[in-house]
Amino acid sequence: MGSPFSQRMRSSFRGERHGARRRRRLATGAALLVLVAMQALKVITARARAAHAEGANGASGLIGFDCTRHERGEPTMRVPHAAWVVVADGGKFLILENAGDAERVDLRVVRRGEQDNPPTREQGADRPGRFDDVGVGRSSVEQTDWHEIAKERFAGTLAEKLRGWALRGRFRHLVLVADPSTLGELRGRLHEKVKDALQGELDKDLTNLPVDAIEKALAAA
Repeated sequence: MGSPFSQRMRSSFRGERHGARRRRRLATGAALLVLVAMQALKVITARARAAHAEGANGASGLIGFDCTRHERGEPTMRVPHAAWVVVADGGKFLILENAGDAERVDLRVVRRGEQDNPPTREQGADRPGRFDDVGVGRSSVEQTDWHEIAKERFAGTLAEKLRGWALRGRFRHLVLVADPSTLGELRGRLHEKVKDALQGELDKDLTNLPVDAIEKALAAA
């Protein structure tokens, strides 16, 4: 049996061995979890890169921001074959179709449209009206900005045209290029079918540029 002291020593030694085994099991389990997480991350990264590569070839319809190209410091706007590029401002639009591919954009004019929208001062008499306010006296009604109203109506008209073309299957992929104000007006009016096709935006006014300059702007975006 041994002395009480030797028994305590043996018991303490067995406890230490048990604790060491438990710590080794915990360390092994933690290492396995890290390994599984790393493998899962590799799979997710590979799938994401494959999806971006597929979009570059126009197969999946993914265009716009390409994170792999961004990482390499390359332009990130992707415009696949047959994609429509709508260039607009508050009064006119130009629809272009990519006859090339995502690597070499070759835009061809599909349609043009314009709305007569001169400055407010040229849109007829627009002097502030007057009204009587009891207890306040005569006051002046603020001038109506007909030019801005016309821009909003133009955005609604263009959004409606895009809806019709999308529902008729005229385009599968769409890139919008417009000044920030027009782009903001359009976003809130787009039909779900158009939103599904919308893959890229460029907030610049390029309506007065020739087609080759628009191509260069997209290539550099």
